[in-house]
Amino acid sequence: MATPNYNLPTISGNMTADVVRDMNALATATDGAIKAAVSSIDLSKIEQVDGRLTAHLEEKAKHNQFIHEGKLHQIGFGYNPTLGCMTFSIREVM
Repeated sequence: MATPNYNLPTISGNMTADVVRDMNALATATDGAIKAAVSSIDLSKIEQVDGRLTAHLEEKAKHNQFIHEGKLHQIGFGYNPTLGCMTFSIREVM
């Protein structure tokens, strides 16, 4: 049996478990699924800026907005070096 989206191998209750075999099968299937997904990405709109990868610079605000209760909100992502973790904020735009 396999997962529905990426055909990753799963183990059912009546199968014999072999940790090395099963982990290798999962790693190989995951590697193939990632390769297939990444190969379909259009890289023509991605550019390198100051050593950081940024996509669709002129349109990035469109990609992190959503409407909730009839109001437009925007999500802001960042990194807190003091805490060593990702941060995010949500603010009403309109």
